[in-house]
Amino acid sequence: MSYGRIHKRKLKFRNRERARLDHNDWVSILHFLAPETAEKTADSMTLARIRSLWPKLVGDILANHTQPFAFAYGKLTVHCDHNTFAQQLHMLTHVIEKKICSELDFQSIRIKVSTQKLIKWAPIIPANMTEEAKPLSAEAQKNIKKKEELFAPLINSLK
Repeated sequence: MSYGRIHKRKLKFRNRERARLDHNDWVSILHFLAPETAEKTADSMTLARIRSLWPKLVGDILANHTQPFAFAYGKLTVHCDHNTFAQQLHMLTHVIEKKICSELDFQSIRIKVSTQKLIKWAPIIPANMTEEAKPLSAEAQKNIKKKEELFAPLINSLK
């Protein structure tokens, strides 16, 4: 057997090995293993996929003020933190429904928009909070004080 054939077989095996199971594959496996929980699990998986794609589907500004909350029987419930964003999302529902259907290979989906005053958001780390902005250890604070004491005469002479 030539090197080319062996190499092609290895590549074919690696590609098959790397391939992930599709959403429908997981649902069919769940229907076989645990039919009583398959629908709830499939809906939870779909909601997780929609949440991961949400900023791409609606844009960054709308994604910061809306949150996919529940998915059941082909209906997605989205919570908004203000009426303005709820109205904007309501006007864009047809476009967003088409995007979701194309991204997730669904036949149809409906979006229900609701306004919630208290949405539990994930903690947001401020943009200016970098590695350097973290609180200093006690040893680092001692080193800074030592350096300040060393340079204090020079700084005072410049004043």
